[in-house]
Amino acid sequence: MNKITNQNPNTIVKPGDEIEFMSIENKQRELMPILLKGIVTKVMTNSVIVDMSNDLNHVGYYETEHTVVNHKKYKIITVA
Repeated sequence: MNKITNQNPNTIVKPGDEIEFMSIENKQRELMPILLKGIVTKVMTNSVIVDMSNDLNHVGYYETEHTVVNHKKYKIITVA
C-alpha cells in the first residue's frame, strides 16, 4: 500500500511549476516550520530543486534561495 503524501501520483512536476512545501526548523529553534512557496528549477529522480527567491519567508529557515525538496513533501500549486 502506498504512503499518503501531498503529491498526486498522476501529476508530473516540471520546471516552472510553483510548489508549496513545509520548511525545515531553523537551527536556533526560534521559528516554527511554515509553508513556503517556490518555483521548480530542476526535476531529479526523487526530488526537485526549488527557487524560493519570491517568497521572503524562507530567510529565517534557509541561508540560500535554492533548496532540494523530496517528491513526497510538496504540493503543486500552479502548473507552468
